[in-house]
Amino acid sequence: MNGFDGNNEQAMLVEVGRATARLIHDFKNQLGGLKLYAAYLKKRFAAHPDLAEGLEIVDKITQSINEMTENANLIGKLTRPIELALRETDFCSLVEQVVGQHQQRIAERGLNVETNLAKESAALQTVQLDSQQMLLVVDALVSRAVNASRENGWVRVSLQNGAGKLQLSIVNESEALSDEQRESLFKIVGSERMNKMSLNLVLARLIVEAHGGQLAAMAATDSGLTGTEVRLTIKI
Repeated sequence: MNGFDGNNEQAMLVEVGRATARLIHDFKNQLGGLKLYAAYLKKRFAAHPDLAEGLEIVDKITQSINEMTENANLIGKLTRPIELALRETDFCSLVEQVVGQHQQRIAERGLNVETNLAKESAALQTVQLDSQQMLLVVDALVSRAVNASRENGWVRVSLQNGAGKLQLSIVNESEALSDEQRESLFKIVGSERMNKMSLNLVLARLIVEAHGGQLAAMAATDSGLTGTEVRLTIKI
């Protein structure tokens, strides 16, 4: 007997969440202070060309601080309930917008991106979604697919609407993930590394679930590609 029943454990998790939120607030303040110190050092080093190495180090420190701040912001979001502001949304246009925002990274990796969206556009004009939060979801999924794909590989994005459901499928060509890796893709406890991408995927799941939907990852079966398929399904 460990002395904890379900109610006690739930209460403990709530308290841990509150404490985490307070710690994150303090942590972000400290990071803000460090960023100011780094900016001061950069100004001092910039005035002395012979200290160029110090300037490079300050830039690396600033980059790390920015990344830590982004992660702290994401963890802060994970400690708060998801609140939705639903409105009529053209989901097809939303997906096209996100894919367009990743064109530079797509070109850098030499990826071939296929989309099958346009024919669904008319049917998706009046989907009730929180467009801003769903934009974050789709961005997290596309970003993951682009960065996880093989160099010069494929990414296939398709949208289907039927039987009262909207389904977005994103397939990327890569090494096959294990069952355990796919199962834990959207879970914070299963992530091998806590970084911006893994935290964004967890937040994406919470946003989708707040819409009454589901995120799932499975082995790709699209035209013989080896890789991973991620499916976002929501009721409409």
